[in-house]
Amino acid sequence: QTNVVEERLGEMLVRQGRLSQQDLDRATEVVTRDGRRLGEVLTGMGLIDEAGLEEAVARHVHETLARVFAWTEGTYEFSEEPDDTGGGELTLRLSMGELLLEAVRAVRDPDVVRLALGDRDRLLAPSGDPLLRFQKLTLTPADGFVLSRVDGATSAREIVLMIPLPAEEVERSLFGLLSTGVI
Repeated sequence: QTNVVEERLGEMLVRQGRLSQQDLDRATEVVTRDGRRLGEVLTGMGLIDEAGLEEAVARHVHETLARVFAWTEGTYEFSEEPDDTGGGELTLRLSMGELLLEAVRAVRDPDVVRLALGDRDRLLAPSGDPLLRFQKLTLTPADGFVLSRVDGATSAREIVLMIPLPAEEVERSLFGLLSTGVI
């Protein structure tokens, strides 16, 4: 959920031309009146099919994460909410690690990346959690090279200095690997 109206799913569908503003307005009336989810209403009205809804929600998640990772200030909260939808939840076949890597790669401001890295003198080590270390991720060659230098005895600053790639690229790789929990 977001309190920024322009970043909501329905508005994204209108921007992409997959839904008219009039159809979104009609669907929003039903959502408000009946307390149902927008995707459920859109499929019920025949405005989008299940496959289109899944694709739209996945794209929405990608876009939202990319925006959050680009923030230089602000607050956000992840909260688990009770399942009060009466079933019919949409299950996305997405890898959280892949989503996070894509969002990190979309961040172009090196100051945002440095801020997210935090203390560059802290030692970096591979995660001890096998579910995080071996999750499905598509690493770039730079990511793989950076990861190969993470040994528990080397700091982020030292890794940036030792790798013969632009510092911004190494920092972005570290940011991605940290965000996914691999290190």
